[in-house]
Amino acid sequence: MKNIAVIGANFGDESKGKTVDYWVKKLQEQQQDCMVIRYSGSNNATHTVYKNLTLYHAFSSIGSGGFRNAPTYLSQYFIVDPVALAREHHSLKQKFPAYDAPIYIDPRCRLVTPYDVVINRLKEHFAGEQRHGSTGNGLNECIQRQVSVPFSVQDLSQSIDILRKIHAYFLKFLNQYDQMHLDTLNAELKKTVLFCLDADNIAIIAEKYEELYASHYSLSCPNLQQYSCIFEGSQGLALDQDAKHFPYVTHAKTGIANILKICQEFHITLDQVYYLSRCYLTRHGYDPFFNQQYHHDVQDDFKIYDVTNIKNPWQGAMQYDYLNIDEMEQRIAEDFQQCATIFPHCQSSRVFSCLDQIQAKFKVYSGGKLVSFSNFQQFLQQSYPQTWQDFILHDHPCNDPEK
Repeated sequence: MKNIAVIGANFGDESKGKTVDYWVKKLQEQQQDCMVIRYSGSNNATHTVYKNLTLYHAFSSIGSGGFRNAPTYLSQYFIVDPVALAREHHSLKQKFPAYDAPIYIDPRCRLVTPYDVVINRLKEHFAGEQRHGSTGNGLNECIQRQVSVPFSVQDLSQSIDILRKIHAYFLKFLNQYDQMHLDTLNAELKKTVLFCLDADNIAIIAEKYEELYASHYSLSCPNLQQYSCIFEGSQGLALDQDAKHFPYVTHAKTGIANILKICQEFHITLDQVYYLSRCYLTRHGYDPFFNQQYHHDVQDDFKIYDVTNIKNPWQGAMQYDYLNIDEMEQRIAEDFQQCATIFPHCQSSRVFSCLDQIQAKFKVYSGGKLVSFSNFQQFLQQSYPQTWQDFILHDHPCNDPEK
């Protein structure tokens, strides 16, 4: 069995879903059973995979090997929103009726509640232009709430009692906003706040959570030794909770740390790590440290085609910059060094996507300045002189979803 990690090297949106789907396909061709493991984050990390030019799905909780019926394991480090998971499962079955892969949910998984989601969205709403740029799915608020009112999959039998405590926690949070503040909410958010305020709805929410006992979920840990495991990352290294852009990051370990813990717990090895990047830099959300000087220049130099990362009320529009190859390689080196003593045989590789979007000369930050190359291959030769010939270039991958 070959175990692989797929990790974003920057701020996310680096083709993690496409890469996971690719490796599931390759390993299945070698007659290997694959397991896709979500090892961090929550349904805030959405990875879009095209099965063909018309059929696609945004994998948020289910692993991105879904179109190839690869099982999913939501590890203890993944935070589960049962309502979002059920909605996604239904959506995938509607689009792709052949999907029948098991979904394993670790009993230690923490649970997001509607109260966490509403608190997240209220914070973002009242922060105005200084908002964090959260996805509005309540990940950070869930983690903060766990300190005083913990709630995980193994607590489902007590869900209604725990949700009552979380409801009280929510009311305490709301005390900081008077009615005048709440009157500024848009209709959708105000409706959600009113739903959560009503204590009679606790039983309705509890019923949704207890649906996790449904037959298509297994509330247990699989035997990972029986599979080739593909660890699917959330966001990227620059958004790790310990990254230098703190506090404008995600409350999750986006790199190799959780993967190593899972490998040690289940007595499996890690053989290969793929660090992913577009050929330019992308960033969602508010971050005063992110350089926007060349935002429009990047759009001129790259024919950016992205149907999934559209402007939304919580993250706003995507921001662009040229790729800083030195900073990226430093992040990768710091992350991968954790692997050295545990799995000395493990190797790391780079995956660059969106190469078909390069229109003119290829530009990156290197050596503290913006450097121009005649094409991407010249960049590879100069930046990776020892290994550039090992790179495999696919022409126009957007025209062939199988690549």
